[in-house]
Amino acid sequence: MFVMVTSTFPPHKQPEVAPISQKMIATPLPPFVKRLYLFARPDLESGVKSFSILEVEAGKEGEGLQAIYGSVAQYAGIEGFRYSVDIVGDTLAAAAQAAQTA
Repeated sequence: MFVMVTSTFPPHKQPEVAPISQKMIATPLPPFVKRLYLFARPDLESGVKSFSILEVEAGKEGEGLQAIYGSVAQYAGIEGFRYSVDIVGDTLAAAAQAAQTA
C-alpha cells in the first residue's frame, strides 16, 4: 500500500517546522514502512507545501498508518500547519497488469 502525506504551513513557521522535520527524518520508521520520497515546494496560497510518499508492507496496513499518523502528529502544535494522509495507488503498475491480462 502506498500512502501520500501532504502538508502545508505558513513560511514564517519554518523555524518551528525545521527541527521537527529533521528529527522525523532522522528517526527510523518501523521496518514495514518505507519512506520513498519527500518533496517540498513554495506554495502561493499556503506558504510551503510538502509531499511524502511511503510504502507500507502488505498485512501491516493498520500499524503502518498508525506510525505515519504518529509522525505527523508531532506538528500538531504549530499554528497553520495542515496535513492530509491519503492511500494512493500505483496507476502505472495497475495499467501494466491490466495490459498483461488483456
